[in-house]
Amino acid sequence: MSKIAIITALDENGLIGRGNGLPWPRIKADMQHFRRTTLGSPIVMGRKTFESIGARPLPMRANIILTRDPDFSHPDCEIINNLEQILARPEEKIFVIGGASIYQQFLPHASELYLTQIGASFTGDTYFPEILWHQWLLREEKLQSTNSENRYALRFTVWERL
Repeated sequence: MSKIAIITALDENGLIGRGNGLPWPRIKADMQHFRRTTLGSPIVMGRKTFESIGARPLPMRANIILTRDPDFSHPDCEIINNLEQILARPEEKIFVIGGASIYQQFLPHASELYLTQIGASFTGDTYFPEILWHQWLLREEKLQSTNSENRYALRFTVWERL
C-alpha cells in the first residue's frame, strides 16, 4: 500500500484556487519547492487540475489522473477511475497535487501534508478541506521572507499524521 502525501499551497484563509487556476501570481520559490519535492515520485491529480496545468504531464514524474469520466484518456498519463486503485499501488510514496475534491478524497488516507502557507490573503472560489490539526504533528518548517523574486512571505511545512 502506498504512502499518501498531499502537497499544496494555500493562503492565510485556506484558499487554493480561483476559476480552475491559482488565485495568486506565480510564486517562484513555491514552484521550485513543488518540483524539488515531487520529482521522481508519482503524482495524482484530478482531470480539471490536469487541464489547468495545460493538459500535459509534468516531467520526470508518473502522472496519474483520477477521473469519473470513463472516456477520458491521455497517451502520456495513467488514467484511473477510483481511489482504491491508487491506494493499493506498491509505490513507496505518491503525491496528491489537487484539486479540492481530490484532496477531500485523499485527506483521510494521507500520512503526510506538504503545505506552502502564503502570508497573504487572496480572492478565489476553492478552499483546501478542513484539517483536523490535532491529528497532525509538525515535522519540518522553513520560513522564507519576501525578496526580489518572491513578494510574499512563505512557510514551507511538512506535517505527519499522528
